[in-house]
Amino acid sequence: MGFADSGGCTCGTLESARVDSGSLQMHARGPTVAPNGPRILPSDLGAAVLQEVDGIPHYYPQITIIARQLMPDHLHILLYVTRPLPVHLGQVVAGFKAGCNKKWRLMQEEAQRQEAQRGEAQRGETQRQNRWAPDQAPDQAPDQTPGHVPGGSAAGGSVPGSSAARVRGLLWEQGYHDRILSGEGQLQRLVDYIRENPRRSLMRRQHADWFRPFSITAAGTNLQAYGNLELLHAPHRQSVRISSRITEEERNRQQQELLSAARQGTVLISPFISTGERFVEETALQEYLPIVKLLPNGFSPYYKPQGHYFEACSEGRLLLLTPYPYSTQKVVLTRAVCNYLNVLAARLC
Repeated sequence: MGFADSGGCTCGTLESARVDSGSLQMHARGPTVAPNGPRILPSDLGAAVLQEVDGIPHYYPQITIIARQLMPDHLHILLYVTRPLPVHLGQVVAGFKAGCNKKWRLMQEEAQRQEAQRGEAQRGETQRQNRWAPDQAPDQAPDQTPGHVPGGSAAGGSVPGSSAARVRGLLWEQGYHDRILSGEGQLQRLVDYIRENPRRSLMRRQHADWFRPFSITAAGTNLQAYGNLELLHAPHRQSVRISSRITEEERNRQQQELLSAARQGTVLISPFISTGERFVEETALQEYLPIVKLLPNGFSPYYKPQGHYFEACSEGRLLLLTPYPYSTQKVVLTRAVCNYLNVLAARLC
């Protein structure tokens, strides 16, 4: 499940520098990541949040934490419920958030106290210097010393410990996003996804233009795009259209011709629908060759590519295009849709 932070504070810093394996065990669980891979170095707040995560099984022994990954502005937790919980999962999450909020407020109050102490010390030093200044008038009253604030409170602040000094507010956004795993292989894929979050975040930060949807007009058509737009300006572009009615020998020949052209720098453009076309797409992705893929549905507000598509996008080898708006309904690939996307691919070439 993921929790999103809305408090304008940072739980950690994304670092690309190497962190020793001892430190790594403090920040992430699950499979070991590459020694030189990106890491999240928790801030004081981030460390407090991780302590609350690790404390969940103390309150609910029915829960085991399989994996967790702190990010600068959100958190992933993989929970294993070993036996029935006495409460709804929402109550578990609410208790976790309440613990984080309490620590956050205490940290803010402590920061205010320290700031007030520094201000008081600075005013005391100013008084001491003014008291021994040669040109100071001997009858100057202490409460008229420059820099002195009547009453001893910090200027523009509150007296530490007073009710006004207590900071109110919530660290987390309302609600949470959860997913129950049921399919074979889902657990390992999710552990890998959680583990890879820092690297994926760093790639998106380094190539922000490749990881956001935008609108373009190409081949006389308004399109939504995601990825490296420069692929549409490649000097050599070729559409991929392999009929499912041809012989296996002819299909193999066409596949090899297309892949040979891609290995020499040609950008392949297609919706990659038929079996032969999907083989070309999968091989191109495995061989780090550039492709432009046409989609029958638009991009959701939080869309991001997965698996090989993410790798290709992060390296500028992928451009996703669609002439359709985003729909939450399952898209049915009709013959008309397939033909239109194939025609559009040819026009883009």
